[in-house]
Amino acid sequence: MKPKLIVRTMTTALLLAVAVAAQAGTVQFSGWAHGNGNNVTLKEHATTVQAGGFATTLTGFGGTNALQGDFEAYCVELTQGVGLHGSYNDYRIVSAADYFGNGSKVAALSRLIGFMDSNRLMQTADAGFADNQSTAMQLAIWNIVYDTDNTLVYSPGAAFSEAPLSSRTEYQASRAANDGSRFLGADALLAGSAGFAGTGGYQLFVLQSASAQDQLVWAPRGTVPEPTSLALVVLALGGAGLAARRRR
Repeated sequence: MKPKLIVRTMTTALLLAVAVAAQAGTVQFSGWAHGNGNNVTLKEHATTVQAGGFATTLTGFGGTNALQGDFEAYCVELTQGVGLHGSYNDYRIVSAADYFGNGSKVAALSRLIGFMDSNRLMQTADAGFADNQSTAMQLAIWNIVYDTDNTLVYSPGAAFSEAPLSSRTEYQASRAANDGSRFLGADALLAGSAGFAGTGGYQLFVLQSASAQDQLVWAPRGTVPEPTSLALVVLALGGAGLAARRRR
């Protein structure tokens, strides 16, 4: 086979791998993953929002990042919203590394997820406080995405912080049980995960949409093929086919 045709075939194979990797699917939001979302006031954004993990079901995603089924999802942007019981069919799945383009953020998110899971913090939360723990998780994720420190305490020049807690008497017991300072123990999550070493257990992905909030999800490592792996498989198959044709 001519060299130009070989190059063209290989290029086509790569483009095919990219196209499959970018296949859109549907994300169905079925409510909060743990009871309720809690109202939080974000100082730099001058807004009050409900924060917590979403219960989602993913369907129709094929190819590289073929996540399917039920996942707990957390928002990684504050410029759009989602309906608690909405369905969106324009989501695409990208690796967290590609989405953030920042290895330190991905590493910090991996530590946070690993710390939460290894200590079973959601499962062992006091009765009625799993939703509070989920809110803490969301605040910690926003802090990693938007800020450069390990605390939600407001300070001059901070990029992300949560408003003071003094008026939220309904959460005083939860605060005392967590870190005694910031809302629902988000600071304790950030501090505890900062030195966590077991970060290799999950692959992190972002559900990315032009019409709704981008969401962070994760899956046990090895259960989802990496984009580069799929491209190499396609190229290997293409190369094997070319070799077989040349032997004829």
